[in-house]
Amino acid sequence: MKHGVILSGGLGRRFWPISRAKRPKQLLNLFSKKTLVEDTVDRIYDLVDDNNIHIVLQPSLAKIMPDSLKETVNFIEEPGRRNTAPAIGLAAKKIMEEDPDATLFVFPSDHIIRPREAFVKVLRAAGQIVEEKPSNICLVGIPPSRPEVGYGYIEINPAEAKKKGEVSFYRVKAFKEKPSRLLAQEFYLSGHYFWNAGIFVWKAQTLLELIKEFLPELYKTLEIMSSNPKKFKRKYKSLTATSIDYGVLEKVSDRIRVIKGDFFWDDVGSWHSLKRILPRDKNNNVIVGQGLAIDSYESTIVNEHGGLIVCFGVSDVVVARHANVVLVLHKTKIEEMRGLVDTIKEDPKLKRYL
Repeated sequence: MKHGVILSGGLGRRFWPISRAKRPKQLLNLFSKKTLVEDTVDRIYDLVDDNNIHIVLQPSLAKIMPDSLKETVNFIEEPGRRNTAPAIGLAAKKIMEEDPDATLFVFPSDHIIRPREAFVKVLRAAGQIVEEKPSNICLVGIPPSRPEVGYGYIEINPAEAKKKGEVSFYRVKAFKEKPSRLLAQEFYLSGHYFWNAGIFVWKAQTLLELIKEFLPELYKTLEIMSSNPKKFKRKYKSLTATSIDYGVLEKVSDRIRVIKGDFFWDDVGSWHSLKRILPRDKNNNVIVGQGLAIDSYESTIVNEHGGLIVCFGVSDVVVARHANVVLVLHKTKIEEMRGLVDTIKEDPKLKRYL
Protein backbone atom coordinates (compact mmCIF):
# COMPACT_ATOMS: atom_id res chain seq x y z
CA MET A 1 0.00 0.00 0.00
CA LYS A 2 0.95 3.65 -0.35
CA HIS A 3 1.84 5.54 2.81
CA GLY A 4 2.48 9.24 3.39
CA VAL A 5 5.24 10.08 5.88
CA ILE A 6 5.43 13.68 7.07
CA LEU A 7 8.56 14.79 8.92
CA SER A 8 7.63 17.24 11.66
CA GLY A 9 10.66 17.31 13.94
CA GLY A 10 12.06 20.75 13.11
CA LEU A 11 12.05 23.78 15.39
CA GLY A 12 12.03 26.54 12.77
CA ARG A 13 14.65 28.60 14.60
CA ARG A 14 15.02 31.04 11.70
CA PHE A 15 11.39 32.12 12.29
CA TRP A 16 11.87 32.99 15.95
CA PRO A 17 10.05 34.54 17.80
CA ILE A 18 6.97 33.57 15.77
CA SER A 19 8.21 29.97 15.82
CA ARG A 20 8.93 28.66 19.32
CA ALA A 21 9.36 25.34 21.09
CA LYS A 22 5.66 25.25 22.04
CA ARG A 23 4.58 26.31 18.55
CA PRO A 24 7.25 25.46 15.97
CA LYS A 25 7.10 26.60 12.36
CA GLN A 26 4.97 23.70 11.10
CA LEU A 27 2.17 24.88 13.42
CA LEU A 28 2.11 28.43 12.04
CA ASN A 29 -0.83 29.61 9.95
CA LEU A 30 0.72 32.71 8.38
CA PHE A 31 -0.10 31.53 4.87
CA SER A 32 -3.63 30.14 5.13
CA LYS A 33 -6.33 29.49 7.71
CA LYS A 34 -4.71 26.12 8.42
CA THR A 35 -1.28 25.35 9.84
CA LEU A 36 1.53 24.30 7.52
CA VAL A 37 1.35 20.68 8.68
CA GLU A 38 -2.44 20.58 8.14
CA ASP A 39 -1.95 21.90 4.62
CA THR A 40 0.65 19.18 4.03
CA VAL A 41 -1.81 16.48 5.11
CA ASP A 42 -4.55 17.95 2.90
CA ARG A 43 -2.25 17.83 -0.14
CA ILE A 44 -1.54 14.12 0.10
CA TYR A 45 -4.91 12.56 0.94
CA ASP A 46 -5.50 11.48 -2.65
CA LEU A 47 -1.98 10.07 -3.04
CA VAL A 48 -2.04 7.44 -0.33
CA ASP A 49 -4.38 4.75 0.89
CA ASP A 50 -6.94 5.39 3.64
CA ASN A 51 -5.57 5.71 7.19
CA ASN A 52 -2.00 5.64 5.87
CA ILE A 53 -0.76 9.13 6.71
CA HIS A 54 1.95 9.17 9.39
CA ILE A 55 3.60 12.15 11.10
CA VAL A 56 7.04 11.66 12.66
CA LEU A 57 7.40 14.04 15.58
CA GLN A 58 8.57 14.57 19.15
CA PRO A 59 6.25 13.37 21.95
CA SER A 60 5.88 16.95 23.22
CA LEU A 61 4.68 18.09 19.79
CA ALA A 62 2.12 15.30 19.53
CA LYS A 63 0.27 16.86 22.47
CA ILE A 64 -0.18 20.22 20.74
CA MET A 65 -0.97 19.06 17.21
CA PRO A 66 -4.30 20.36 15.84
CA ASP A 67 -7.29 18.25 16.86
CA SER A 68 -8.11 17.64 13.19
CA LEU A 69 -4.87 15.65 12.86
CA LYS A 70 -5.08 13.75 16.14
CA GLU A 71 -8.15 11.94 14.82
CA THR A 72 -7.13 11.35 11.21
CA VAL A 73 -3.39 10.55 11.07
CA ASN A 74 -0.95 8.23 12.82
CA PHE A 75 1.74 9.76 15.02
CA ILE A 76 5.17 8.10 15.09
CA GLU A 77 7.00 9.47 18.11
CA GLU A 78 10.74 9.94 17.74
CA PRO A 79 12.84 9.49 20.92
CA GLY A 80 15.10 12.43 19.94
CA ARG A 81 15.90 14.78 17.07
CA ARG A 82 18.59 12.99 15.04
CA ASN A 83 17.97 14.50 11.57
CA THR A 84 16.16 12.95 8.62
CA ALA A 85 17.89 9.56 8.19
CA PRO A 86 16.89 8.19 11.61
CA ALA A 87 13.42 9.77 11.37
CA ILE A 88 12.67 8.24 7.97
CA GLY A 89 14.23 4.92 8.98
CA LEU A 90 12.04 4.82 12.08
CA ALA A 91 8.92 5.43 10.00
CA ALA A 92 9.92 2.76 7.46
CA LYS A 93 10.52 0.17 10.18
CA LYS A 94 7.22 0.85 11.95
CA ILE A 95 5.17 0.85 8.75
CA MET A 96 6.82 -2.34 7.44
CA GLU A 97 5.76 -4.20 10.57
CA GLU A 98 2.16 -3.80 9.36
CA ASP A 99 2.72 -3.60 5.59
CA PRO A 100 5.86 -5.35 4.28
CA ASP A 101 5.25 -4.09 0.72
CA ALA A 102 4.79 -0.45 1.71
CA THR A 103 5.63 2.39 -0.67
CA LEU A 104 6.58 5.54 1.20
CA PHE A 105 5.93 9.09 0.04
CA VAL A 106 8.04 11.27 2.36
CA PHE A 107 7.42 15.00 2.82
CA PRO A 108 8.60 17.86 5.04
CA SER A 109 5.79 19.43 7.06
CA ASP A 110 6.54 23.08 6.37
CA HIS A 111 6.46 23.71 2.62
CA ILE A 112 4.19 25.90 0.52
CA ILE A 113 3.14 24.08 -2.67
CA ARG A 114 0.55 25.12 -5.23
CA PRO A 115 -1.47 24.24 -7.20
CA ARG A 116 -2.32 21.00 -5.51
CA GLU A 117 -3.39 19.31 -8.75
CA ALA A 118 0.05 19.76 -10.35
CA PHE A 119 1.73 18.45 -7.21
CA VAL A 120 -0.45 15.33 -7.09
CA LYS A 121 0.21 14.61 -10.79
CA VAL A 122 3.98 14.72 -10.23
CA LEU A 123 3.87 12.51 -7.14
CA ARG A 124 1.64 9.93 -8.82
CA ALA A 125 4.19 9.66 -11.63
CA ALA A 126 6.97 9.24 -9.05
CA GLY A 127 4.99 6.44 -7.41
CA GLN A 128 4.62 4.67 -10.75
CA ILE A 129 8.38 4.82 -11.36
CA VAL A 130 9.02 3.13 -8.01
CA GLU A 131 6.25 0.54 -8.39
CA GLU A 132 7.58 -0.48 -11.82
CA LYS A 133 11.07 -1.07 -10.41
CA PRO A 134 11.08 -1.37 -6.59
CA SER A 135 14.83 -0.81 -6.32
CA ASN A 136 14.37 2.69 -7.74
CA ILE A 137 14.27 5.84 -5.63
CA CYS A 138 12.48 8.92 -6.88
CA LEU A 139 13.05 12.51 -5.73
CA VAL A 140 11.24 15.70 -6.63
CA GLY A 141 13.41 18.45 -8.13
CA ILE A 142 12.26 22.05 -8.45
CA PRO A 143 13.51 24.18 -11.38
CA PRO A 144 15.37 27.03 -9.63
CA SER A 145 13.92 30.52 -9.91
CA ARG A 146 16.94 32.30 -8.45
CA PRO A 147 20.56 31.58 -7.42
CA GLU A 148 19.70 30.31 -3.93
CA VAL A 149 22.63 29.47 -1.61
CA GLY A 150 20.49 27.91 1.12
CA TYR A 151 19.26 24.84 -0.81
CA GLY A 152 20.81 21.61 -1.97
CA TYR A 153 20.97 21.04 -5.74
CA ILE A 154 20.56 17.97 -7.93
CA GLU A 155 22.58 17.82 -11.15
CA ILE A 156 20.91 16.29 -14.22
CA ASN A 157 21.49 16.06 -17.96
CA PRO A 158 18.50 17.77 -19.65
CA ALA A 159 19.17 15.85 -22.87
CA GLU A 160 18.38 12.57 -21.09
CA ALA A 161 14.82 13.51 -20.14
CA LYS A 162 12.22 10.72 -20.13
CA LYS A 163 8.47 10.90 -19.70
CA LYS A 164 6.05 9.31 -17.29
CA GLY A 165 2.74 10.49 -18.63
CA GLU A 166 3.05 14.28 -18.90
CA VAL A 167 5.85 14.50 -16.33
CA SER A 168 9.59 14.60 -17.09
CA PHE A 169 12.17 12.69 -15.08
CA TYR A 170 15.95 12.25 -15.21
CA ARG A 171 18.84 10.23 -13.85
CA VAL A 172 20.75 11.94 -11.05
CA LYS A 173 24.32 12.83 -11.96
CA ALA A 174 25.35 14.30 -8.61
CA PHE A 175 24.19 16.07 -5.48
CA LYS A 176 25.58 19.51 -4.68
CA GLU A 177 25.07 20.85 -1.19
CA LYS A 178 24.51 24.51 -0.40
CA PRO A 179 26.79 26.29 -2.89
CA SER A 180 28.62 29.60 -2.76
CA ARG A 181 26.89 32.61 -4.32
CA LEU A 182 29.04 32.28 -7.45
CA LEU A 183 28.30 28.56 -7.86
CA ALA A 184 24.59 29.10 -7.18
CA GLN A 185 24.52 31.63 -10.02
CA GLU A 186 26.26 29.13 -12.29
CA PHE A 187 23.80 26.36 -11.36
CA TYR A 188 20.83 28.65 -11.91
CA LEU A 189 21.91 29.78 -15.36
CA SER A 190 23.07 26.37 -16.64
CA GLY A 191 19.67 24.65 -16.72
CA HIS A 192 21.36 21.45 -15.47
CA TYR A 193 20.26 21.65 -11.85
CA PHE A 194 17.14 21.31 -9.74
CA TRP A 195 16.60 22.32 -6.16
CA ASN A 196 16.28 19.29 -3.90
CA ALA A 197 12.78 19.62 -2.42
CA GLY A 198 13.32 16.95 0.24
CA ILE A 199 10.42 14.90 -1.13
CA PHE A 200 11.20 11.19 -1.61
CA VAL A 201 9.36 8.12 -2.92
CA TRP A 202 10.67 4.61 -2.31
CA LYS A 203 9.81 1.16 -1.07
CA ALA A 204 10.24 0.87 2.69
CA GLN A 205 12.16 -2.36 2.21
CA THR A 206 14.55 -0.70 -0.27
CA LEU A 207 15.23 2.11 2.17
CA LEU A 208 15.93 -0.24 5.08
CA GLU A 209 18.30 -2.30 2.93
CA LEU A 210 20.24 0.86 2.11
CA ILE A 211 20.31 1.91 5.75
CA LYS A 212 21.67 -1.53 6.64
CA GLU A 213 24.47 -1.06 4.10
CA PHE A 214 25.42 2.56 4.71
CA LEU A 215 24.18 3.34 8.23
CA PRO A 216 24.66 0.04 10.08
CA GLU A 217 24.43 1.55 13.57
CA LEU A 218 21.05 3.05 12.75
CA TYR A 219 19.88 -0.27 11.30
CA LYS A 220 20.94 -2.18 14.44
CA THR A 221 19.07 0.34 16.56
CA LEU A 222 15.88 -0.01 14.50
CA GLU A 223 16.10 -3.80 14.75
CA ILE A 224 15.60 -3.72 18.55
CA MET A 225 12.71 -1.24 18.45
CA SER A 226 10.01 -3.79 19.23
CA SER A 227 11.98 -6.33 21.27
CA ASN A 228 13.65 -3.88 23.66
CA PRO A 229 11.91 -0.46 23.62
CA LYS A 230 13.93 1.05 26.48
CA LYS A 231 17.26 0.14 24.93
CA PHE A 232 16.00 1.33 21.56
CA LYS A 233 15.15 4.78 22.91
CA ARG A 234 18.50 5.07 24.65
CA LYS A 235 20.48 4.02 21.57
CA TYR A 236 18.36 6.19 19.25
CA LYS A 237 19.16 9.30 21.27
CA SER A 238 22.88 8.53 20.99
CA LEU A 239 22.85 8.11 17.19
CA THR A 240 24.84 10.54 15.09
CA ALA A 241 22.50 13.10 13.56
CA THR A 242 22.57 12.32 9.82
CA SER A 243 20.54 13.56 6.87
CA ILE A 244 19.11 10.99 4.49
CA ASP A 245 20.82 12.81 1.63
CA TYR A 246 24.31 12.50 3.11
CA GLY A 247 23.80 9.14 4.80
CA VAL A 248 22.21 7.25 1.90
CA LEU A 249 21.25 9.11 -1.28
CA GLU A 250 24.64 10.53 -2.23
CA LYS A 251 26.02 6.96 -2.14
CA VAL A 252 23.48 5.48 -4.58
CA SER A 253 22.89 8.28 -7.08
CA ASP A 254 22.87 5.77 -9.97
CA ARG A 255 19.61 4.29 -8.61
CA ILE A 256 17.84 7.61 -8.21
CA ARG A 257 15.46 9.32 -10.58
CA VAL A 258 14.53 12.97 -10.11
CA ILE A 259 11.14 14.03 -11.33
CA LYS A 260 10.52 17.63 -12.37
CA GLY A 261 8.22 19.52 -10.03
CA ASP A 262 6.30 21.93 -12.27
CA PHE A 263 4.55 23.78 -9.47
CA PHE A 264 5.21 26.65 -7.07
CA TRP A 265 7.32 25.48 -4.15
CA ASP A 266 8.88 27.24 -1.17
CA ASP A 267 10.38 25.61 1.90
CA VAL A 268 9.49 28.61 4.13
CA GLY A 269 13.07 28.49 5.37
CA SER A 270 13.45 32.02 6.68
CA TRP A 271 11.91 35.50 6.84
CA HIS A 272 12.85 35.95 3.17
CA SER A 273 10.07 33.48 2.30
CA LEU A 274 7.25 35.81 3.30
CA LYS A 275 8.08 38.23 0.52
CA ARG A 276 7.90 35.38 -2.03
CA ILE A 277 4.61 34.01 -0.74
CA LEU A 278 2.47 36.79 0.72
CA PRO A 279 1.05 39.92 -0.95
CA ARG A 280 3.19 43.07 -0.89
CA ASP A 281 2.24 46.72 -0.90
CA LYS A 282 3.46 49.21 -3.51
CA ASN A 283 6.77 49.58 -1.65
CA ASN A 284 7.35 45.82 -1.40
CA ASN A 285 6.46 45.64 2.28
CA VAL A 286 4.77 42.53 3.69
CA ILE A 287 2.39 43.14 6.60
CA VAL A 288 0.74 40.40 8.68
CA GLY A 289 -1.57 41.54 11.48
CA GLN A 290 -1.89 45.12 12.66
CA GLY A 291 0.96 47.00 11.01
CA LEU A 292 1.67 50.23 9.23
CA ALA A 293 4.61 51.05 6.94
CA ILE A 294 5.13 54.75 6.17
CA ASP A 295 8.01 55.88 3.95
CA SER A 296 9.36 52.35 4.44
CA TYR A 297 10.52 49.89 1.81
CA GLU A 298 11.28 46.19 1.37
CA SER A 299 10.34 45.44 4.97
CA THR A 300 8.31 42.76 6.76
CA ILE A 301 5.98 43.35 9.70
CA VAL A 302 4.43 40.38 11.52
CA ASN A 303 2.28 41.28 14.51
CA GLU A 304 0.67 38.35 16.33
CA HIS A 305 -0.03 40.08 19.63
CA GLY A 306 -2.54 42.83 19.04
CA GLY A 307 -1.73 46.51 19.28
CA LEU A 308 0.05 48.20 16.38
CA ILE A 309 3.53 48.03 14.85
CA VAL A 310 4.58 51.09 12.86
CA CYS A 311 7.64 51.24 10.62
CA PHE A 312 8.40 54.85 9.73
CA GLY A 313 11.26 55.72 7.38
CA VAL A 314 13.06 52.36 7.43
CA SER A 315 14.07 49.84 4.80
CA ASP A 316 15.08 46.18 4.64
CA VAL A 317 14.02 45.24 8.15
CA VAL A 318 11.92 42.51 9.74
CA VAL A 319 9.83 43.44 12.78
CA ALA A 320 8.10 40.44 14.35
CA ARG A 321 6.09 40.41 17.56
CA HIS A 322 4.74 37.35 19.33
CA ALA A 323 3.65 37.20 22.96
CA ASN A 324 6.47 38.65 25.10
CA VAL A 325 9.15 39.05 22.39
CA VAL A 326 9.76 41.66 19.70
CA LEU A 327 12.43 41.03 17.05
CA VAL A 328 13.90 43.84 14.97
CA LEU A 329 16.18 42.40 12.33
CA HIS A 330 18.00 43.80 9.33
CA LYS A 331 17.45 41.55 6.33
CA THR A 332 21.19 41.09 5.81
CA LYS A 333 21.20 39.14 9.11
CA ILE A 334 18.36 36.73 8.30
CA GLU A 335 20.73 33.84 7.52
CA GLU A 336 22.30 34.28 10.98
CA MET A 337 19.04 33.67 12.87
CA ARG A 338 20.08 30.21 14.06
CA GLY A 339 23.18 31.68 15.67
CA LEU A 340 21.05 34.32 17.39
CA VAL A 341 18.73 31.66 18.79
CA ASP A 342 21.71 29.60 19.97
CA THR A 343 23.08 32.65 21.79
CA ILE A 344 19.76 33.18 23.57
CA LYS A 345 19.58 29.47 24.44
CA GLU A 346 22.95 29.65 26.19
CA ASP A 347 21.74 32.36 28.57
CA PRO A 348 19.74 30.80 31.45
CA LYS A 349 17.84 34.06 31.94
CA LEU A 350 16.76 34.26 28.30
CA LYS A 351 16.14 30.71 27.09
CA ARG A 352 12.58 30.79 28.43
CA TYR A 353 11.79 33.11 25.52
CA LEU A 354 12.46 30.31 23.05
